Amino acid sequence: RGLAAEVASSAHLRSAFAAEARGDSEAALELYESALGALADDGVSPEAAQLAQRGRRECLMQLGRWEELRDASEQLLAAANSGLGSWREAAHEPWLRMLLVSAAK
Repeated sequence: RGLAAEVASSAHLRSAFAAEARGDSEAALELYESALGALADDGVSPEAAQLAQRGRRECLMQLGRWEELRDASEQLLAAANSGLGSWREAAHEPWLRMLLVSAAK
């Protein structure tokens, strides 16, 4: 997340990256969630929101919060479910692995 932390425009997002880098998934999760709220209010780039959502899912996986991870991953699956081509593209996404892991728990 080093490069992402440098390009992130949100202080909440940078703090979340730092907490995750320290291995504090609980604090990072709280910061990612507050970053998502702040990003929605500020109307910043979709890339920043995507970084925050990806970090949130990683923290959920690290913390073993499988139901929340499954819910977050299923939302992405619904958005990507627009034909076989999108499935081929989605197969390389880390959230698909998270969905499978959370469903198996």
